[in-house]
Amino acid sequence: MARDYYAEARQLADDVRAVAMPELADRIDADIAAGFTATEILMRLRETLLEALPTLHAFPAFEARGKSLVQGIDEALGP
Repeated sequence: MARDYYAEARQLADDVRAVAMPELADRIDADIAAGFTATEILMRLRETLLEALPTLHAFPAFEARGKSLVQGIDEALGP
């Protein structure tokens, strides 16, 4: 079964919104909504997540999910 990067990102957005990080959640949602192609959306999500990792460090479970999503996006986009 293929990995659903959008669903994972949306779930992460919902979860970080619940711990008072609405700016990050809004940016993730905007990345998905604003992208025209799957590649563009994944690249936007990757950039947002990489920038958010220092903040997510305070929440180890979210940090791990963010890193996993970035790794998956890197693999999907290839070299």
